[in-house]
Amino acid sequence: MVKLDLSNVWDCFEYYDDNTKTIFDDEKFLKLIEEEKWDDVYSNRFWGCRGHFRELTFFLFNQGINPFIHMKSIPGFSFPNKSMFGYPKVPSDLMPKLKKIAHFEIPNGVEKICEGAFYQCEDLIDVIIPKSVKAIHKFAFSGCKNITEVTIPDSVKSIGDCAFQDCEQLEYISLPRNLSKAGHFMFDNCPNLNYNVLDGVQYLGNPVRPYMIACGVTDKTKETYTLSPDTIAIMSEVFENCYKLKTITIPQKVTSIGSFAFSNCASLESIVVPSKVTRIGRYAFRNCINLKSIVLPDALQIIAMNAFSGCESLKSVNLGKKINSIGGNAFEGCISLTKIEIPSRVECIFEETFKGCKSLKEVVLQKGVKRISWFSFEGCSSLERIVIPNTVEHITRSAFVGCTSLIEITIPRSVSYIGTSIFKGCDKLSKIYCEVVEKPKDWSKNWNKGTKAQIIWGAKPNKHKEDK
Repeated sequence: MVKLDLSNVWDCFEYYDDNTKTIFDDEKFLKLIEEEKWDDVYSNRFWGCRGHFRELTFFLFNQGINPFIHMKSIPGFSFPNKSMFGYPKVPSDLMPKLKKIAHFEIPNGVEKICEGAFYQCEDLIDVIIPKSVKAIHKFAFSGCKNITEVTIPDSVKSIGDCAFQDCEQLEYISLPRNLSKAGHFMFDNCPNLNYNVLDGVQYLGNPVRPYMIACGVTDKTKETYTLSPDTIAIMSEVFENCYKLKTITIPQKVTSIGSFAFSNCASLESIVVPSKVTRIGRYAFRNCINLKSIVLPDALQIIAMNAFSGCESLKSVNLGKKINSIGGNAFEGCISLTKIEIPSRVECIFEETFKGCKSLKEVVLQKGVKRISWFSFEGCSSLERIVIPNTVEHITRSAFVGCTSLIEITIPRSVSYIGTSIFKGCDKLSKIYCEVVEKPKDWSKNWNKGTKAQIIWGAKPNKHKEDK
């Protein structure tokens, strides 16, 4: 049973809807602390925003209480840092006490370190991570500027995006041997890290497997690279601006390709993405202007924004059935692309995904797509045919603007919202078949502005096919 001394509770502990009352005035809250039900203490039932978690932890530490001892996870943004003293109501005499929290041992039993748990804890010098931890979430140690080394136990299977970003003094890190998921930008802006170099590639790993994660290269003028067989991830920006790179051999253990990984590799002509890759980061192959072919694996789930934008020579892409997200501008400016089929797990065609694909003649949208966003197919001047499935509910403004070769199109009954001018500049569009008998109330009054096409209400499904 925990007993609290409430004499030094300062009034930055307040309800988000009542500035005159501190959280410690709530008897239920105090009872949870006394009974050491820490998961409930750190729940949003009592906190207007998680920003107050740091103050709570700091208060408990000063009472000699470590709330994390009996928790399965360290809550997000919960470890004290200097930013919490930006509140004008906090007594200034408490500020020096923060410097005592420079060494911290995470209690054994904690299984995950949640998002931003130690975010910007600039006075933290070292942290001991126990073997019970299985996952380190994104931004977990981001901004811990004075940490110099970290050993991550082999129990950890996944490390999230930006987990150690901006750890400016970090020199050494030992990664778990069983790491299977490595986030993007994990070590972004860690200028003092010591890498293991093999054949011109900079890696991070551990004493047993030193070449697990490719982080950079020592020579951007090489024409060919072969990654270590032990590589499981290609971090962000590794081969960016390697203008002479023509061939790259990626081992089968790789599961992710980071943002900007091959951006501006102007000489790269083909690439085979390994079978276990589930995610291709944003701008990963941007402006690979000579990339003619790319083999994507069936395991791939995410193609992030601008992943292939500006790949002017890319003629075809086969998307696997497991793809569930294609980011905005993903194929913008792929001027040689002629056909694309969107798998059924993709629910949204994001903004400008195929903008400027002027050779694109046919688009197949499988049932499952629910939204076609603004300017999705802008400037697809060769597009002759697109079938909108009856799962689509929203078509936002200017979705097909400038599709000058489009002749006919059917809008299914499922579409409840249409934005303005979705067919503006579609000069050859002669007929728009609408399965509804009249304009729904959530269609913009200017939905067909910019086209002279005949509107046929109450059309049967795919009626324009029968006319042919």
